[in-house]
Amino acid sequence: MGAAFLGIYLVVSPGGLFAVSRDALLALCGGAAAGVAIVAVKRLRDTDSPYIIYLSQCVCGLAVVGLPALKAPFFFPPSGWLILIGIGLLSTLAQLIMTYAFKLVAATEGSLIGFLVPVFNVALGVLLFGESIRPQTLIGSLLVLLCCVYVAVRERIFRRVL
Repeated sequence: MGAAFLGIYLVVSPGGLFAVSRDALLALCGGAAAGVAIVAVKRLRDTDSPYIIYLSQCVCGLAVVGLPALKAPFFFPPSGWLILIGIGLLSTLAQLIMTYAFKLVAATEGSLIGFLVPVFNVALGVLLFGESIRPQTLIGSLLVLLCCVYVAVRERIFRRVL
């Protein structure tokens, strides 16, 4: 996990090895919080249904995001509301599927799979938007991929031994 986190650090750090912007630091902290959430969801999935877990996440998220949003006026055209509703429906479906899947996967494997998200984001940025990739980002992405392969192979060998 530490090596994978180092890989993510290399992916998000924009400059030198120790030059991390405030935004990149927030992304790293968000990733760490997501890892904690994955472990919590994995534990909750043993006793609760995916619907209850997702509902609790929505209620907490509404309190964190919704209440401050009430202070600032906003306006969306009807097409914007349709897009937001579509995003909400797709993300709900994805979250329910992910929550259900955590009953079937070990917490370590699930956390490492979560580490793949920034790597895929980098790859999509290069493929779809023609973004350039720095050597440091490439090294970090490869480190994350190697960690995921290591855990997958280790788990497979461990299951065979037992």
